[in-house]
Amino acid sequence: MILHDYFRSSSAFRVRIALNIKGIGYETKVQDLDQQSNRSKGYLRVNGFGLIPALEDGEVRIAQSGAIIEYLEEKYSSPALLPLDPAGRARVRSLFYQIVCDTHPLTTRRVASYLQQNINATQNDVSMWKLAWLRDGLMGMEEVLASNSTGDFCHGNQPTLADIGLAPQVYSALSLGLRLDDMPTVSRIYSMCLELPAFQRAHPDNC
Repeated sequence: MILHDYFRSSSAFRVRIALNIKGIGYETKVQDLDQQSNRSKGYLRVNGFGLIPALEDGEVRIAQSGAIIEYLEEKYSSPALLPLDPAGRARVRSLFYQIVCDTHPLTTRRVASYLQQNINATQNDVSMWKLAWLRDGLMGMEEVLASNSTGDFCHGNQPTLADIGLAPQVYSALSLGLRLDDMPTVSRIYSMCLELPAFQRAHPDNC
């Protein structure tokens, strides 16, 4: 199994966590976004969108972190990343998609480049843009996580797909200087995640 990875990619961070939780061995092929190796002809044959991450499992090639993690969940069912009950599974997916569909896409390199190249945004403008959307998304998570279904982690007392979505986004927010003083539940769950070896090994500082 080959993971096309870049250490600072939040999307790749998610997949690394999932692989580690499930104890799946894999080879890493680094696609350096700073050097634009993700736009090489070789990589575009793996992922025609030229985005990170991508997973190769024999003849199977999968793009998009959510699709990759769902593939791993279906192929390697234990330890499970989704609850058994339909309502719980829906809640976990909802939390995950809140991050990967509604928050993260607004803070990517492509968006930052567009803002700088097309509307003359400064680096400070871009940072403020990212912080605004990160705060908006994480405050939404804070509200939802106030429910009784939240335990040590986003849903219950074991990490799920929701935590795999949350932790990399919190890391990105903190790296930009966002404070979590008014997000105690998000902050607590992030700290719990970082105590787990699967999250520690996947962390950008350790890649």
